Amino acid sequence: MKKGFTLLELIIVIIIVGILATLGFTTYTNQVESSRLAEAKANISAIRKPAYEYYMKNGTYIGISASTVGIGSTVGLVPNTCVSRNYFLYGVSTTYPATASNVYIYAQRCTSGGKAPQAPSICYFYWGINSSGAASQYGCTKGGSVVITDDWSSCCQ
Repeated sequence: MKKGFTLLELIIVIIIVGILATLGFTTYTNQVESSRLAEAKANISAIRKPAYEYYMKNGTYIGISASTVGIGSTVGLVPNTCVSRNYFLYGVSTTYPATASNVYIYAQRCTSGGKAPQAPSICYFYWGINSSGAASQYGCTKGGSVVITDDWSSCCQ
């Protein structure tokens, strides 16, 4: 009697291991992207406070700038460029979708995900607030249009 495995048994085991590895890698990738989105939300939340303080002091968002809310290229500031340690670049605007009473704080996904070469993508996540009493909202780009959502995991696909 021969001992060992047949070729068919080995092929079946290899296929099963391959399927399990694919599922594991997909789950891992989704978790990594989820943590990156959490970083973007945390940085946007850090930017919200000085933006609101600017409004309280000046009565308008006109004139607000990235440096006013702690966005810049120096150490200790929220990054405004895509470099090897960043997954997003951040900015502040009163022009889209905002007016003098609104502010738009965005995180733009960097294409290489923290690795060189870096370039901004067309994927945006944002937080906006209307100072005239309307609630603040999170949103993102999906399929080229703006979507109001707290669930950023479905964005930029």
